[in-house]
Amino acid sequence: MSLRNYAMRRIIYIFPTILGISIVSFALIASSPGDPIQIRMGLFKGEQADYDLLYDEIGFEIGILDEDGEEINSVTRYFQWLGLMKRWSYENNDYIRSGIFQGDFGRSWYWSED
Repeated sequence: MSLRNYAMRRIIYIFPTILGISIVSFALIASSPGDPIQIRMGLFKGEQADYDLLYDEIGFEIGILDEDGEEINSVTRYFQWLGLMKRWSYENNDYIRSGIFQGDFGRSWYWSED
């Protein structure tokens, strides 16, 4: 076996390895306990109507809920997370493609405004 064949084989193995790592990491994050929207909201003090509105807004912002407030299935969320499917953005008022492949790793919860 030549060094060229060995190197080509290793380069080809990179793609299924990265795909497997991305699927496992997304599945672990998606199946973690707790409601990520409620975790993002923190302690909410206010009226129920304001809570529902904020819940839908944050759920849409982080990509768990669609425009109608319905939960997006995991497969669609995975492809949107990768950047292979477009999702609605109120900032641009259009469907955009943003995700891992475009270099968009999301907004940090640490630096976000409360």
